[in-house]
Amino acid sequence: MNSVQPNHELSRRRSRRPWASVGSLIAVCALSIAVLLVAKPFGFTVLPRPANGHDPVGESDQVNEAGQYAPRQLSPLEEQRAARLSQAAERPNELGTVPIIMYHVIGEPESEWVRTPDNFRRDLERFYQLGYSLVPLQAYLKGELDLPAGVSPLVITFDDATIGQLRLITEECEHSETGISLERKVPDPDSAVGILLEFSRQRPGFGHSATFFVDFPAPFEVPDEVVDKLELLLEWGMEIGNHTYNHRDLRDATADVIQTELGRLSAEIEKLTGQRPLSLALPYGSYPRDPANKQYLLAGEYQGIPYENLGVLLVGAEPAPSPYHQGFNRAAIPRIRGSEEELSKWLNYLESSGTRYVSDGNPDTIAIPEGRQDEIADTFAGIYELVVLPEQADTSP
Repeated sequence: MNSVQPNHELSRRRSRRPWASVGSLIAVCALSIAVLLVAKPFGFTVLPRPANGHDPVGESDQVNEAGQYAPRQLSPLEEQRAARLSQAAERPNELGTVPIIMYHVIGEPESEWVRTPDNFRRDLERFYQLGYSLVPLQAYLKGELDLPAGVSPLVITFDDATIGQLRLITEECEHSETGISLERKVPDPDSAVGILLEFSRQRPGFGHSATFFVDFPAPFEVPDEVVDKLELLLEWGMEIGNHTYNHRDLRDATADVIQTELGRLSAEIEKLTGQRPLSLALPYGSYPRDPANKQYLLAGEYQGIPYENLGVLLVGAEPAPSPYHQGFNRAAIPRIRGSEEELSKWLNYLESSGTRYVSDGNPDTIAIPEGRQDEIADTFAGIYELVVLPEQADTSP
């Protein structure tokens, strides 16, 4: 394998199993009162921080009474998924496309930009059945897609920080050892975060990664809970992205306005959480008209403080290219709108066309079909060992 190291930070080698299943590492109070919670200001609590995404020992393992990992019996749905993954693993394609789903409102009633809680649950079930697992957006942007063989990556994003994405409710729990009654804030089970955490607990190996593109003055619409909600998202291993400070249409914005909108949001999030956003979703999908100003979407400065975005995401369009493909453009990354029509159209297309990304299960290689060697992005050329799969023989009569 070529030992030359990449010059760009985004091209470093994929790390091994960077994410662990929420089912293995966290438990919401309503699900388990045996987990000790760390008190937060204003009466909020934080669950132990998980490494976001996937069960490090596999989708079919569990911890037995001796504290050891052991195989568990699969449900019929899990058996269907396992059979699908086994078949897909025979023909990996790490130059395939990756669906990045764009949601806005989780609530009632269903409409073009609104997904009901029940339909959002059905979306997750569909992704799971089709052999997808959730990956962090930053892992996709950095080319660090480390998944079991046969699994396809899928990224979930939320724009506008609407309240249905993260609504908190108060629950009372009794401490399992002291018997003391505790009151804490937990995600509403019908909010996007509550649904994601619960589904991940029920479906090991699926993950709960998500990126929330926020704007101000009050992300998630409750001013007194802004800090706590942002911190909770990070504690759960989710990501916070940039959606401009004022949800500003950047089409006619000057260089100063663009840097103010992006830099102010970045600085505010860092002040509140200690972490900067590293991705941008364009409000209204609007690019600056002046080509010279597009550079400020990826990097700039506000009041002497720099900001950076590893990727700029568009409004819903189509599946995104593999980060290893030469067609990957971090300044214009397409997404799929999270509506019934768009989801069905693109998921069906990816299923029937065989064009989606399928992992080979090896973080040190990129598996590609024969004849596509020239499609590897220069950034990754020579960094990973290429595994070229020969064309399948035509067995039709």
